[in-house]
Amino acid sequence: MCEVDPDTVVTCDTTNDLPCRKNLCDPDTGNCSMTFLDDDTPCDDTNPCTEADRCTGGVCAGDLKDCGDGDACTNDACNPSNGQCQHAPVNCDDGDDCTIDYCDQVDGCKHEPIPGC
Repeated sequence: MCEVDPDTVVTCDTTNDLPCRKNLCDPDTGNCSMTFLDDDTPCDDTNPCTEADRCTGGVCAGDLKDCGDGDACTNDACNPSNGQCQHAPVNCDDGDDCTIDYCDQVDGCKHEPIPGC
């Protein structure tokens, strides 16, 4: 019966492994070397603001989460600490006391002149 000799099994040091780069044993040589995982291998880039993370050229990255709410009166962004979308109100104040400043949800900031100002 054929058995694997435990003294000949190669164990590679994984200390410097990254999500898309691993220290793997080459079965042809028995030597360990840093190896890029195949492109499109799923991975985790640890950024909660990316989605569909995948390996590309040894780097793990994903697509930025789309936090757009379609409202021109909000600044839309992803909170990197928790991955939640945020929609902060736009400040339309232009500092001119002779305009009425407001936000239109389609066109964004508007500045209407105050008659006689």
